[in-house]
Amino acid sequence: MLAYLLESLKIRKDLGDKTAIAESLNNLGSITHKLGQTDEAYEHFREAFKIAVEIGAIPLSLEALLGLTEFLLRGGEGEKAVVVLSLVAHHEASSQEIKSKAQEIFQGLLEGARDRSLQDSWTRGVELRIGEVEEEIFPK
Repeated sequence: MLAYLLESLKIRKDLGDKTAIAESLNNLGSITHKLGQTDEAYEHFREAFKIAVEIGAIPLSLEALLGLTEFLLRGGEGEKAVVVLSLVAHHEASSQEIKSKAQEIFQGLLEGARDRSLQDSWTRGVELRIGEVEEEIFPK
């Protein structure tokens, strides 16, 4: 499966189809994450997000953001992860599947929360725009 996705990405890059490239990168991010290749997964999701924002492919950027929340959580950035989850869950361009996944992750986090900071972050994410995410949540 991984070899197929890598070949697909190469073909899409050769064709210059940025939407298809972002789709392939999101798929690669998901698969490499499941295979435990976390560094690769992170890079795939980041690149997918960057390309999707560049071309205005909002649903693809939201999918990439959902993939990136796992890395925020692992890095101890729970509040930032919740902001992103909220953005994904509330954005009109998110698919129902993506919205449900974001809400499910958030509910799991709330169960272990001891204060209101996560709820406050959830509220903040509702107001966030995709263009603000990279500079605010993923600084260079």
